[in-house]
Amino acid sequence: MLSIPEAAIDHRAARGLETDDDKGAEAGQVEGFRTLVRNKPLLILAATLACFHLGNGAMLPLYGLAVVGAGKGDAAMFTATTAIVAQAVMIVTSLVAMKVAAGRGYWLVLLISFAALPLRGALAGSFIEHWGVWPVQALDGIGAGLQSVAVPGLVACLLSGTGRVNVGQGAVMTVQGLGADVLTAEDRGEFRGLGRRRRSEQDGREAPEINGVHRRQQGRCCRSIPASPRRAPGTGQPVGR
Repeated sequence: MLSIPEAAIDHRAARGLETDDDKGAEAGQVEGFRTLVRNKPLLILAATLACFHLGNGAMLPLYGLAVVGAGKGDAAMFTATTAIVAQAVMIVTSLVAMKVAAGRGYWLVLLISFAALPLRGALAGSFIEHWGVWPVQALDGIGAGLQSVAVPGLVACLLSGTGRVNVGQGAVMTVQGLGADVLTAEDRGEFRGLGRRRRSEQDGREAPEINGVHRRQQGRCCRSIPASPRRAPGTGQPVGR
């Protein structure tokens, strides 16, 4: 990026300010930050994304807690599978979303991503199995892939000409992140509590076994030591029993 010449960057175009080709002059001025608050479609978009991630962000920790707590999955393998499945599906979905957005618009893409959330919740609540991570995370990847295309495009369209496109992107992503983090912090505490309970139960099962082995070994050692013969006082000669 350092090799890009300064003159090659059109800062006004990068901020969403276009040039009036007819007059040959730059059209539009950078608006204040209040334009974000006055833009009702932008506020609705941010609020809906916050609500979406409020449910979507907490679903995976809760599902993992249910599967591992029921003893139907390994925690390490479960975590690895969640990342691989979601990322792989997201890449493919984002490529498809670009073609759909070009022909049908961003709002349809965003609506489909919202529809994936209740379906994901229904699957997660119905199948507490180790294989359930595949459809649950596949739907997560579909939602993330669609929104990775639709949300930036919608923000750019809603703030076109204001010079605040980048600020708007950051504001929407901040609200979106807040919605995702509201419940996940509590879920992480539940995971830690479950881990401590499982370790305590495991230690409780192992303690009697270890004590039993120790007592058996101690008994064998005592039996293997021959008893010392009794000797007569003063003479030191062995005395028969």
